[in-house]
Amino acid sequence: MVAGASQVWRFVNEVAVGDWVVTYSPANRLYLVGKVVGQAEHHPEWAEQGMALVRKVQWQQQELPRDNLGTSTKNSLGSTLTLFEVPSDAAAEVFEALKGKPVAPKEDEAEESIADPLADVEAQALERIKDRVSELDWDDMQQLVAGILRAMGYKTQVSPPGSDRGKDIVASPDGFGFEHPRIVVEVKLEASM
Repeated sequence: MVAGASQVWRFVNEVAVGDWVVTYSPANRLYLVGKVVGQAEHHPEWAEQGMALVRKVQWQQQELPRDNLGTSTKNSLGSTLTLFEVPSDAAAEVFEALKGKPVAPKEDEAEESIADPLADVEAQALERIKDRVSELDWDDMQQLVAGILRAMGYKTQVSPPGSDRGKDIVASPDGFGFEHPRIVVEVKLEASM
């Protein structure tokens, strides 16, 4: 209760017109960056949607894919708090990435640089899994999908490289495709932005 009240107080009293804000959409793995342009407003009619208290924000047109940021910045933006101050080095990287400048990997960047490793473990793990899966090439993705099907109890046949007529993986309970359900998978990868 105290943490929630603290977040509301900060939202109303510490966030100022002209401040930059960042929000994340886990569904499409994009960050949105904008500038606060209005004071806090109360809209009781939006309470059912969980948005009774709002601030007007002018959002940048360009969205920022999570994969365009370094590990340290992704971890910094993965705070469990609803409202937190982004470290200056992470903010600088976000603005550089918005300008289309590639992120140079930092030699001393630790893969696991998290302030509180036990906070919101499930959400952090999910984002890391998404990061790893998005880095897979076609063959590794095919093996991952076949592995998931095997973990679900299916026996799989993975087609060798070459013409497979859209049947990269065939899965069924018996491994031959005679028993139902019979699953045929064609693995496709989208080019990342």
